[in-house]
Amino acid sequence: MLQAWHDPERLELLRGTPVNCLIVDWAAGQPDDLAQQTSLLPFIKAGRERGISFVGEVLGKGVEEQAIPAGLQAGLSAVRLEEPPTRPYTLPVILRSPRSKVPWNSNFPLLSITENHWPGTGMTTMHGDVAIAGPTGVPWVDSNGWFLLQAHQLGKGKTFWMEIDPPDSLPAHDSPNYCLAVADCQVYGSRWVIALDDNLKLGMMRKDSKATRLWERLVATVSFFKEHEDWGRFQPAASLAVTSDFRGEDEDFAGEVLNLLSRRHVQYKIIERSRILSSSLEGLKALAWVDTAEPNSESRAMLFAFARRGGLLVASPSWGVSEGHVVGSDFSDRYELRTVGLGRVAVAKQEWQDPYQVAGDIHLMLSRRNDLVRLYNPGTTNCYCSFDPTSPTGLVQILDYSPSGTTDFVTLWTQVRNRSARLWTLDAKHPIDLAGSSAEEAVEFNLPDFSLYLALEFQSGVSEWK
Repeated sequence: MLQAWHDPERLELLRGTPVNCLIVDWAAGQPDDLAQQTSLLPFIKAGRERGISFVGEVLGKGVEEQAIPAGLQAGLSAVRLEEPPTRPYTLPVILRSPRSKVPWNSNFPLLSITENHWPGTGMTTMHGDVAIAGPTGVPWVDSNGWFLLQAHQLGKGKTFWMEIDPPDSLPAHDSPNYCLAVADCQVYGSRWVIALDDNLKLGMMRKDSKATRLWERLVATVSFFKEHEDWGRFQPAASLAVTSDFRGEDEDFAGEVLNLLSRRHVQYKIIERSRILSSSLEGLKALAWVDTAEPNSESRAMLFAFARRGGLLVASPSWGVSEGHVVGSDFSDRYELRTVGLGRVAVAKQEWQDPYQVAGDIHLMLSRRNDLVRLYNPGTTNCYCSFDPTSPTGLVQILDYSPSGTTDFVTLWTQVRNRSARLWTLDAKHPIDLAGSSAEEAVEFNLPDFSLYLALEFQSGVSEWK
């Protein structure tokens, strides 16, 4: 089937779509590499004539010495390697890396990331049938959003491709899941490397009507985000900053706190520990330092100045704090809470063990009154707020990970002071105007039934977000 998929006639599937780059298996250090490359030459030539670029996948150490020059001659635009090349090459290199080993400070401007989650709902287990779940029983959502927010902070200026293969359990011709894979990456400023399961590939080659409709819906989803590329330069709206090194012993715990804050619809921005002094804390209500190590003297002074101005500072137990006055609180069993100037400092009394508890504590100490958004009857949704730094435009994007395909009776509460919004759905060429109603010094919008995704765009009234 792979040989048939490389027939130049298959390129007709891309006509009129925004898909303009294909990844092909180029070399793996095997005896049949040359035959594979030779069979690809007509396919690459026909694709380049249609304006399509090709990236060659090169696997194995030392294979690039012969594979990259051959790829340059064949017309490849770049190669994707699993290890940094041993020397510079004329052909650009895309480095492929698992999540756990991303070279954030490398000179590679484009990283292709593996070990990602297929978006949707699911339940993981600890041992056998003992399930890991929060006490609320809220359905678990698998999303890559929090990781991408982290990636854009740790790898500033880089482009990220997300590699996610469809699971074997995916129902045949399940279009919502494919479209969700696109949206889960695009909302957070990345791109999914489109990967089709074998049944779908076979159906498309046979021009099966269900497979064709699925492909058309997938392409329409990609086209929607292509038409809204300007949203990609928006910045995260946040009431909370989460600070960590996000590496080593702090990597897993800090990442899971981010994941669980997203599940609570807390809007946060991420500040890498080494960048704290050059980062703005303006407009934030709280900062959570989730590293095991305490900050240096300069960073500490900056953070306490933030608290004295009225902010909440949540610190790990390594901090020794004598400033201010100890006060009682509902969290006294887990935190020592001190008033400092106009604000508060909460220092954990014991080493953090449970990220679920920590994320919940941070949100409760931050207080619901500092929520930027709330979703009522949220079910299996995640929500991401962002704003245009060059205009008074704000954006709320809601993703539904439910396998049922439709979400209804959801209400959005937001601190945006604009009582009207433009509502976008994936299948609409134009937005519709949606009116809201005043509620608790904010605005509520009763959302229409939707499938997979919708966005509310505000043209003013987002000053609380900046």
